[in-house]
Amino acid sequence: MLMPMLFLAGVFVWGAEARAEEASWVVKSPMPTARSGPATGVIDGKIYAAGGSNSGGQAMANLEAYDPMADSWEIKPPM
Repeated sequence: MLMPMLFLAGVFVWGAEARAEEASWVVKSPMPTARSGPATGVIDGKIYAAGGSNSGGQAMANLEAYDPMADSWEIKPPM
Protein backbone atom coordinates (compact mmCIF):
# COMPACT_ATOMS: atom_id res chain seq x y z
CA MET A 1 0.00 0.00 0.00
CA LEU A 2 1.31 3.45 -0.90
CA MET A 3 1.47 5.94 1.93
CA PRO A 4 0.76 9.61 1.21
CA MET A 5 3.91 11.67 1.65
CA LEU A 6 4.81 15.33 1.28
CA PHE A 7 8.39 16.25 0.47
CA LEU A 8 9.74 19.66 1.42
CA ALA A 9 12.95 21.09 0.01
CA GLY A 10 14.34 23.96 2.01
CA VAL A 11 16.63 26.78 1.09
CA PHE A 12 20.05 25.46 0.14
CA VAL A 13 20.66 21.80 1.10
CA TRP A 14 18.10 20.03 3.22
CA GLY A 15 14.98 18.03 2.62
CA ALA A 16 12.34 16.45 4.82
CA GLU A 17 9.36 14.15 4.47
CA ALA A 18 6.09 14.68 6.33
CA ARG A 19 4.36 11.55 7.57
CA ALA A 20 0.75 12.39 8.33
CA GLU A 21 -0.06 9.08 9.99
CA GLU A 22 2.73 9.64 12.51
CA ALA A 23 2.41 13.45 12.70
CA SER A 24 6.17 13.72 12.24
CA TRP A 25 8.96 14.91 9.92
CA VAL A 26 11.83 12.71 8.76
CA VAL A 27 15.08 14.30 7.54
CA LYS A 28 16.14 12.90 4.16
CA SER A 29 19.42 12.85 2.19
CA PRO A 30 20.72 16.37 1.54
CA MET A 31 20.79 17.82 -1.97
CA PRO A 32 24.37 17.51 -3.34
CA THR A 33 24.59 21.13 -4.51
CA ALA A 34 23.62 24.01 -2.23
CA ARG A 35 21.33 26.49 -3.97
CA SER A 36 18.43 28.86 -3.52
CA GLY A 37 15.33 29.07 -5.70
CA PRO A 38 15.69 26.09 -8.04
CA ALA A 39 12.89 25.11 -10.38
CA THR A 40 11.46 21.77 -9.26
CA GLY A 41 9.25 19.15 -10.81
CA VAL A 42 8.38 15.46 -10.66
CA ILE A 43 9.02 13.06 -13.55
CA ASP A 44 8.47 9.30 -13.17
CA GLY A 45 8.42 9.57 -9.38
CA LYS A 46 11.72 11.47 -9.11
CA ILE A 47 11.95 15.06 -7.88
CA TYR A 48 14.17 17.23 -10.10
CA ALA A 49 15.91 20.41 -8.93
CA ALA A 50 17.16 22.60 -11.78
CA GLY A 51 19.18 25.80 -11.68
CA GLY A 52 18.73 28.30 -8.90
CA SER A 53 21.43 30.55 -7.47
CA ASN A 54 24.36 30.09 -5.12
CA SER A 55 24.89 31.96 -1.83
CA GLY A 56 26.45 34.86 -3.78
CA GLY A 57 23.35 35.21 -5.97
CA GLN A 58 24.98 33.84 -9.12
CA ALA A 59 22.81 31.73 -11.46
CA MET A 60 23.58 28.01 -11.54
CA ALA A 61 23.08 25.40 -14.28
CA ASN A 62 23.08 22.34 -11.98
CA LEU A 63 20.48 19.59 -12.41
CA GLU A 64 19.89 16.85 -9.82
CA ALA A 65 17.22 14.18 -9.33
CA TYR A 66 16.01 12.82 -5.99
CA ASP A 67 14.55 9.31 -5.75
CA PRO A 68 12.28 9.32 -2.67
CA MET A 69 12.00 5.52 -2.60
CA ALA A 70 15.80 5.09 -2.43
CA ASP A 71 16.41 8.36 -0.51
CA SER A 72 19.24 9.19 -2.92
CA TRP A 73 20.26 11.99 -5.26
CA GLU A 74 21.68 11.63 -8.77
CA ILE A 75 23.72 14.43 -10.33
CA LYS A 76 22.61 14.97 -13.93
CA PRO A 77 24.45 16.78 -16.74
CA PRO A 78 24.23 20.58 -16.29
CA MET A 79 21.71 22.54 -18.31
